[in-house]
Amino acid sequence: MYSKTILPHSSKGSIILVLFILIINLPALAGCASKSPEGVVAEFLLAIGDGNSDRAKRYCTQNFNNLYLSSLDAAMAMMPQGFQTNEDDKPSASKLSEQLESSISGNTANVWFEGVDFMQYVLVKGGGGWKIDRIDISMPDNFDLSDLAFPDA
Repeated sequence: MYSKTILPHSSKGSIILVLFILIINLPALAGCASKSPEGVVAEFLLAIGDGNSDRAKRYCTQNFNNLYLSSLDAAMAMMPQGFQTNEDDKPSASKLSEQLESSISGNTANVWFEGVDFMQYVLVKGGGGWKIDRIDISMPDNFDLSDLAFPDA
């Protein structure tokens, strides 16, 4: 099993892939979420879907913000027009968190979409509550990015 942590110093292609995965999941997932790890991830995803990096940064550690989200605006600018969800398709944070599963061990939590555990948000708990610290992606050794079917732009 190949495991990779997506960090900010990854290539722009990796950043765009993660954003693509995040954004295309929003319309399919259709209140206010609690500050549980699932709620934090849901609010983060909604902020990303809105292209609001300032709001997204509130749900992440300073390290994650400095390394990863500093590239968010540039990556969002490279996305095709109309790629973001419209208001009618956007789920609420509580509906989105219902689609998430988590595992908590002490001050660390892993959160993933039901049935999609190859991509996990790793959160840490500090004085201000849960914050996303990194995104881990684990794929089989024989995984080839060219096997993914991307829609035509």
